[in-house]
Amino acid sequence: MFTVKVPATSANLGPGFDTLGLALQLYLEIKVKIIPPSGGIRFFVDGEEYPEEIFGDNLLYQAMKIVFAEAHVVEVPGLELTINSSIPPGKGLGSSAAAIVAGLYAANEVLE
Repeated sequence: MFTVKVPATSANLGPGFDTLGLALQLYLEIKVKIIPPSGGIRFFVDGEEYPEEIFGDNLLYQAMKIVFAEAHVVEVPGLELTINSSIPPGKGLGSSAAAIVAGLYAANEVLE
């Protein structure tokens, strides 16, 4: 089991707009547990389990699928993902970017 923690960010800093960046103390955190058998991912958000089908368009899930596809993984390992985020979506704090980075990093760690 391992944890991936990605901070919220802002690059809208006055005269440094899109030039200066700042990491904030808001985080997207996922706990990743590899579980047998392979082939399925279980998602938990705020302690509640959600079916894999609901996460089809989720950026974290999409990023993980891209890594597995690029690595030519035929059968994805069984995974349990516990997702907690204090980054509010749609507020310019990088919640989408945090989800993508967390997914990419987590998938790479699973493949190690």
